[in-house]
Amino acid sequence: MSDAPDAILAIDFGTSNSAAAIWQDGALRRIPIAGGEDTLPTAVFFPTRGAAMQIGQQAVQSLIDGEDGRFMRALKSILGTSLFHESRLVGGKRRTLSEIVTAFLAAVKARAEAETGRRFTHALSGRPVHFHSADPARDRKAEEDLRACYLAAGFAGSISCSNPRQPLSRAIASAAPKSWG
Repeated sequence: MSDAPDAILAIDFGTSNSAAAIWQDGALRRIPIAGGEDTLPTAVFFPTRGAAMQIGQQAVQSLIDGEDGRFMRALKSILGTSLFHESRLVGGKRRTLSEIVTAFLAAVKARAEAETGRRFTHALSGRPVHFHSADPARDRKAEEDLRACYLAAGFAGSISCSNPRQPLSRAIASAAPKSWG
C-alpha cells in the first residue's frame, strides 16, 4: 500500500450521503466506496444481538428488512452538542456518538484504501457554512468534534474542515491539489 506524501483523501461527510475522492493524474477521482457506487448513505445500524456496526446501504437494508437493532442517520446534526459525547447503550455496548462517527469515518477510509491501494494519511474535509446557524459557539464546537473524529479514525491530520466548505466541489473548482496543503 502506498503512502505517498500527497495521500490525501477528500471526504464529504454529508447529512444524508457521504463520498470520497482523490486527486489523481491531474483530475479529481471519486472513489467507489459502496459496492461500486461513489456515494454511501450516511447511516449506521447496530444489530440488537451485538454484531458489528453496518454502514451505508447495508444499514438501510437492515432497517427496511425489519431487523432488530438501532438505526441512525443525520449523525452530522449532533456535532457540537453535549449529546455527541454522552455515552448510551447502542448495539449491546456503551458508546458515544463521537465513537460512532469515528467508526463511520474509519470505515470510509478503509474502503477508499482498499479501492485505491493507497494509505491515506490526511483528510480534506468540508463542512457546511453553519452546523448550527443560530449559535456560533456550537458551530465552532461542531467543527472541533469533526476534527477529533477524523484524528481518531486514523488520519494523521485533518486539512481544513472550515475552508474549503465542501471538499468535492471545492476540489473541482480549484483544480489543484496545492490548495489542499
